[in-house]
Amino acid sequence: MTSWGSARILSGRYRLDERIGSGGAADVHRAFDLRLQRPVAVKIFRAGTGFDTEEGLSGEAVILARLQHPGLVTAF
Repeated sequence: MTSWGSARILSGRYRLDERIGSGGAADVHRAFDLRLQRPVAVKIFRAGTGFDTEEGLSGEAVILARLQHPGLVTAF
């Protein structure tokens, strides 16, 4: 992660703003996609939760991308 002013930049693309949620395995941040110039939310998994591996992350991403509900944001 790099820094842009006082904000953190994740993967050279997402400016992380305040944390808007937290669960047992991850924190969710309000963020901004610098490439596509749009607001997003970024979920960051904590180490040691099982989602810090490629397999765990991939499975979670597939599940989240399939969910559709008015109370959920779209996962990309």
